[in-house]
Amino acid sequence: MEVVILKKNNEYDFIDKFSFIYGFVYSVICTYSNGVKTEDITAVLREQGISKSLAERVISILKSEGHIFEPNKGELRALKDCNTFRIEEQY
Repeated sequence: MEVVILKKNNEYDFIDKFSFIYGFVYSVICTYSNGVKTEDITAVLREQGISKSLAERVISILKSEGHIFEPNKGELRALKDCNTFRIEEQY
């Protein structure tokens, strides 16, 4: 399993790569209440070395779990209250 190392206040935390991407994508979508373009999210993740297919898989899972929806093709919005979001499952 690949991990992402997060540093905060000189302390390190390790999180698996999928959970990191999952949380990142959802937090970005929650930040922009008017929606976010799918291509923008995948582009940012590609810049960080994350494949487009993995980014699309994460988006698909978030949709299927009811966290986000696509009101217009290529536009993503949060469906649930972002303040109560938790990663409930590990993939």
